[in-house]
Amino acid sequence: MFPKFTRSIALLGMVSVSGIVIAWMLFIVGRPDPSVNYLAELNAEVEQIPDSQKAWNIYRDVWAEYQFCEGLGGHFQELLVDDGISARLVQPEDAEWASAIKKLEDSTSLLESLRAGARAPHLGLVLQTNLNDYSLADRAALFPDLPAEGPIRGGMGVAGVAADVDVLMAESMMNMLLPHIQSFRKAARILIVDSRYANQQGDTERIVKNIESIMGLSQQAADSNLLICKLVGLSVERLGFELLDELLAKHSQPFTQNQLVRLQEAIQRVIQGFDFSLSGERILMLDMIQRVYTNNGQGDGRITKQGLAILDISRELLVERIGGGRFSYWLANKILTGPIALFSIATRRETTQQMEDWLLSTELKLKSPVYEKTFWDNLGAEVRQAAIKHPILAFLFPASGGIHQNILKARASRTGASMALAVYQYRVRNGQWPASADALLDGFLESLPLDPQSGKPLKYSRQGDGFVIYGVGLDGEDNGGFRPRLALSGRRPDVQIGIQEWSRENDWIPEPTSQYQYAQKAQKGTDHVVWPRKGSVDK
Repeated sequence: MFPKFTRSIALLGMVSVSGIVIAWMLFIVGRPDPSVNYLAELNAEVEQIPDSQKAWNIYRDVWAEYQFCEGLGGHFQELLVDDGISARLVQPEDAEWASAIKKLEDSTSLLESLRAGARAPHLGLVLQTNLNDYSLADRAALFPDLPAEGPIRGGMGVAGVAADVDVLMAESMMNMLLPHIQSFRKAARILIVDSRYANQQGDTERIVKNIESIMGLSQQAADSNLLICKLVGLSVERLGFELLDELLAKHSQPFTQNQLVRLQEAIQRVIQGFDFSLSGERILMLDMIQRVYTNNGQGDGRITKQGLAILDISRELLVERIGGGRFSYWLANKILTGPIALFSIATRRETTQQMEDWLLSTELKLKSPVYEKTFWDNLGAEVRQAAIKHPILAFLFPASGGIHQNILKARASRTGASMALAVYQYRVRNGQWPASADALLDGFLESLPLDPQSGKPLKYSRQGDGFVIYGVGLDGEDNGGFRPRLALSGRRPDVQIGIQEWSRENDWIPEPTSQYQYAQKAQKGTDHVVWPRKGSVDK
């Protein structure tokens, strides 16, 4: 009996060892085959845009002249003031105002190019993963600190990385170059300071052109389908609304009827032009999948040694996103533990299908209004829990909950500003503020905009010498436009101890600042104020 049992154990052991050996050989022999040019797919729409609609043809030479993208000469530090907490844009009352104006006057051609280029419907810049693929003219504008001519050494520049892995990473879309993105925020800040200067000079037409330009820049920043570009576009748009709020709050009526209509039309163009699909993220993930998996020609494959090395390069990012230590057991020794990863990590087909399912779910939620009570905790937890099986997706999948909040805030800013401009138009025509929101339906608005938080029409209330526009918020109660406050420490007024929603019942909260945030939960006694974005608050 025992010899037979021993033989069975031995046979089972031989089969197990053979399986491990076969798995080990498959792992060692397997090679990624990145055969699809996803970068070309991403750039396809840009390349079809007519040159007459491309702002890049206007920006390129001027950006190179001012070293606007990355060069030290293009930082425009003269427009910033260090207030001891952070750098802020200069105001006319600051001692640095004169030097800021001098910088603006020395940058006339740059300002003119920003205003002219912002009228184009598209940026029209083709993105690259290799510096040498840019034209010399584009390189001079985008990378002013690099040599003007000659080849530039490529690769990731990570020490100890095998040559084949270095090539895979260097040519991946994760290595895509986006040197222009932060320049849009910089451009918006320059236009803001110039608008303050124009306000001093009484030049309302220049202010309108600047705000129109900021709105155009926001769309151009989001011209690519990549999520990071769209988020920068939202931040540029927010700067434009803050400027509009600032100038309208300081002056009871700085603009003519025609100018107010133009500003309203600029906001409408932004509303119509912003699409928050995740098509760019889909391309990014598909490109990475083809660089870490084998390809059996039928859309399937297994993780490779090079794929694990790519995960290893990104280990710190992985740990930050999904928790420490989850990958160390196979990343520590890829040769010995590679066969384990071969079967513990999902196949190429499984990973692709899971990606499509998560992307579809996320896109539907991004388009949903907040009053439908779409919550993101389940999706985020699902991505984290699937980290061992789908490490690539755990690393690359966007943090959608935060994106959704940015979208909601943008919707609120747009609807609030559009309705506020209609209120100002009413005052120009009638010489007084409207008595109610319904008065705006007489030639100023086709319908009252909806509050993104409740789905009900925004409300209008006269307060002091001005007005507020608000929604009832998630609690559904109308509190006359009473907004949440930002609580500061009473002992150290310069230190923020956290954003807390404020109601009339919370008397212990110290004197508020002029800042506020939109209520995330139903808050008794407060409303969702969308205009002014940063005005004085009730005491």
